[in-house]
Amino acid sequence: MTLTRRQILQWTSAIAAGTLVSEGLVNVTRALAAQPSRNPILWFALEGGGHTQLTHLTRELPEFLDLVTTQFQVERYDWLEPAGVDVKTNPFPSAPVLVLEGVPSKADLMGERYSALRNELSRAKAVVMLGTEACYGGFLTPTEDLNAFQALCKTSSTPVVKLPGIPVPPHHIVGTLAYLELGFPRVDAFRRPVMYYSETVCQRCERRGDLEQGRFSESLGEPGCLYLRGCKGPVTHNTCAVNKWNGGENWCVGAGSPCTGCSDPSYPDFGGLGLYGRLPGDQMGIHSTLSQQVETAGWGMFGLAGMGLALHLLKKYLRFDSEPHS
Repeated sequence: MTLTRRQILQWTSAIAAGTLVSEGLVNVTRALAAQPSRNPILWFALEGGGHTQLTHLTRELPEFLDLVTTQFQVERYDWLEPAGVDVKTNPFPSAPVLVLEGVPSKADLMGERYSALRNELSRAKAVVMLGTEACYGGFLTPTEDLNAFQALCKTSSTPVVKLPGIPVPPHHIVGTLAYLELGFPRVDAFRRPVMYYSETVCQRCERRGDLEQGRFSESLGEPGCLYLRGCKGPVTHNTCAVNKWNGGENWCVGAGSPCTGCSDPSYPDFGGLGLYGRLPGDQMGIHSTLSQQVETAGWGMFGLAGMGLALHLLKKYLRFDSEPHS
């Protein structure tokens, strides 16, 4: 399938908006494979921690693995095959896109094991970081190692795009690769594509109306907003509420469980709150209709109380004035 640049971007935007997701993923993937001057992709699955990304992506889009391995020129490097392919003797005709699931340690990064990654980094078109661990660090990735890798990218003037999530939604990966074929996606302060991470989960949640009406779930699996159950939707930026999972079948909140915020930089501790600790009130969507109504109602009650007091004093004054004076 051959699509124009405009058509690829239109399909990518439609997927991000939550429409025609399955069809859009297939069309965009085929269109990318048909591009005559596509960028080669070097896929580094480091320390075995990221295999779930490719596995999940392949399950959601069965054609993807076949297309990327036969037509996208994907070279995978992982802990099982540290030598990989010697890219120094197999130069690519254009700048590659490096996809990383995980970050090598600061010591390993400068060693022979990841020489291919280091050599290609200086001429790469972009580095795509897959998963929350690779984007923000965590249990497997010390902050020191993540900072060292990001400093190397900065020294090499290599743009970085971060796609957090556990796992990363398939359309985020395919859509980002599509944009990199045609240019560079607009990113936010965390280097996340705005088309996927501009809105919070809470903004597009199917239970948003419950929040604004003050209807809260009393236990897991029950109707109502899950804020009191520790939902992290108000601070988590992702498209789960729109695209859902398993081919659009369902998602965490739809199954009656609060959002755990797996794509947020504070995951999983959230400053000591943990996965199910309740967010402070000022983070629950302070600009929601509920909050506005509460504030308006408060001032309204204050006004009514003032009017009542004034009427009471006026009535008392009139009664005093009407009494005969001695």
